[in-house]
Amino acid sequence: MDYQDEKLNIYLKTNFKNNKVSKNISHKISNINDDLALNEILKDLKLRITDLWKEENLVNLLMPLSIKVKFEQANIQDLNNLRNTFKLNIANQFISFI
Repeated sequence: MDYQDEKLNIYLKTNFKNNKVSKNISHKISNINDDLALNEILKDLKLRITDLWKEENLVNLLMPLSIKVKFEQANIQDLNNLRNTFKLNIANQFISFI
């Protein structure tokens, strides 16, 4: 961080999953000792870092997600309990019974 001429320049460098990102962020602040303004800047930095992390962990919704589960049920109610536990939408899924 560098504070000059009522301007706080912040250099943010992150490395998520070997994807390195560097950003320069500037905030205008008239008094560097103003705790309220500094807290707002910290909140902004936290939000920006969280957004960078989220960008690295995006799920591609165009690619189908498949999970294979082997489940043996004693009765049909067990299958309903499993569906409710995982909150499955099985409209487009195949279920095989063992």
